[in-house]
Amino acid sequence: MRTVRPAVNRISGLMTVSVKALFTGLAVMTTACGGGEEPAAASQPVVAEAPPVSWGPVGLTQLSDFPTLGFAYRYTTDSGGSNAQGPSVPDSADVITISYSAADQSYEVKIPGLERGRLALVNGNASYSSNSLATSPSSTFQVVLYRPGAVNPELPLEYTSFGWWEDPIYTPIPGPLRSNNTGYFAYGVPTALGDVPVTGSATYHSLVAGETSASTSASLGASYVSGAANLTFNFSKGTLAGRLELVLDMGLGARDFGDFEFTTTSYTVGANGFSGKLSIPGSTEEGFFEGQFTGPQASELMVRWVLPQSVPEVGRTGSLFGVLVGKHQND
Repeated sequence: MRTVRPAVNRISGLMTVSVKALFTGLAVMTTACGGGEEPAAASQPVVAEAPPVSWGPVGLTQLSDFPTLGFAYRYTTDSGGSNAQGPSVPDSADVITISYSAADQSYEVKIPGLERGRLALVNGNASYSSNSLATSPSSTFQVVLYRPGAVNPELPLEYTSFGWWEDPIYTPIPGPLRSNNTGYFAYGVPTALGDVPVTGSATYHSLVAGETSASTSASLGASYVSGAANLTFNFSKGTLAGRLELVLDMGLGARDFGDFEFTTTSYTVGANGFSGKLSIPGSTEEGFFEGQFTGPQASELMVRWVLPQSVPEVGRTGSLFGVLVGKHQND
């Protein structure tokens, strides 16, 4: 079973039980739709009310449509929330979109498997906001957004942010199975071509967020992933080096999962994007990452990553996956 996680180290004080996992007797986990309720009949999506103006925007506001990097993950469980079954890795072709309307300070997102819909603020703190989605048939579905700005105590970002979606209640589907949908995405204001530095170097200190696939969760006893990353670019030579440091959230605690070096990196002088592989100590398997610079002069960045994880004890493979966002310090 995926580990139940009370509402969270990342959003402490934001909500009492927002989990992203599979259940241990109670339905808890990620996204898609309602628990014991019947799914809403297909109809024209209804646009929810905009977040209260007193809160102001809960995400980035510089663009009407933001580029994104991320993953959606869908899987099934039995009627009690056990025996999670899903793909070993998320589908990299899934597209998540987010847009902002300055007129009413509202956001709309398009999540794979759901219609495009407006977010409505439910709760928040200095680091995160929890938002309902108008087009979800479940009243407990939430989209959590990281708050940009200098007041965020975790990592103040101006041009980059990230979010995830989940639902602590499962969506019933015909037969004994239940359908679940979750995911992570980063979004930002892309650095304009020609504005990426071509001299000097910089190291980007980054915040990591993600989760595990169904089989990996069963093996590791964890569903959430957090951590840090450092990415060092030599702008004049067109080189990239770095390391991803992952921590598993065990529900009532956390443990280090390991460090994974960026290898076989692809970055050229003046380019806005970059990619590469992640080495796994003691394994022939490799992970993958891709990202792009955000903000003027490539002041920030956003990345999506996948790390395969063999699970021999359950006879199948799995993965850890997510996003990272960061800002640079000049070297």
